[in-house]
Amino acid sequence: MSGAADSVESLQERISQIVRARGWDELRTYKDLATAIAIEAAELQEIFLWRTRDEEPDLLETERAAIESEVADIFIYLLGFVDRAGIDLIGASHHKLHEVERRHPKPGDAGR
Repeated sequence: MSGAADSVESLQERISQIVRARGWDELRTYKDLATAIAIEAAELQEIFLWRTRDEEPDLLETERAAIESEVADIFIYLLGFVDRAGIDLIGASHHKLHEVERRHPKPGDAGR
């Protein structure tokens, strides 16, 4: 897929279509979506649990399919949450990055 098919909006629409077609919309409460995000993030963490930093490159190779699956789960549930809550994910992310830049200036910019 490429172009418009790869946009956040098109992915959110595809997720919504899948959810509606299966009658899962009532199951998508804020609490349950937030919980699903946390669970999937924990499953991603589990892949790296008790591994050293030196093992990470090999782990990314040997466990790539599992890692990609968990990352996709997190992203899909996050998109479901922001869609349901009416949050502009891109706008909120830009706002957050602006706040990070304001609160944590680059070295040498603090006094300006």
